[in-house]
Amino acid sequence: MSKHSLNLVERLAIFLASVGGSGYAPKASGTAGTLVSVPVFMFAIAPYPVPIRIGVAVAVFLIGVWASYVAERVWDEPDSSKIVIDEMAGYFITMIPFSAHFGPVALGFGFFRLFDIVKPWPCNWLDKHVHGGWGVMLDDGVAGLYAMAALAGTDALLAGNGIAFFGLGA
Repeated sequence: MSKHSLNLVERLAIFLASVGGSGYAPKASGTAGTLVSVPVFMFAIAPYPVPIRIGVAVAVFLIGVWASYVAERVWDEPDSSKIVIDEMAGYFITMIPFSAHFGPVALGFGFFRLFDIVKPWPCNWLDKHVHGGWGVMLDDGVAGLYAMAALAGTDALLAGNGIAFFGLGA
């Protein structure tokens, strides 16, 4: 961390980048950041229609670009594990078309964490070659899209077999 005292903008960026401090979890900070995102999605985002959810996901993503950029400079740590707003944005992207029922929420969490950790192409390329706030956010945004597709596929598979998953059509 830099030796100067933090100004209000830097404090705000760190608060946002660490999702209220959840990024300071000693182990699995990405999982902690995603866990914090679950009730936020369920109670503050899921009640709204898909266009609003898209707007929220885009807003969190863009705020994350800025907050990550500032936090990296304050902490002097590129893509610090304390930055977990990328996980929040990625989970919100995953859940855009889904309901807040237990099945989609839990599977969405699992699929997002899987794709965020495994980093299939182009997530791995973005993680290695894009730096700064955009680099922090982009790989998780794409992981969120992969997780959304996996969740939609699961929903279609279950619905096709007569299993009510309560997924799409939130």
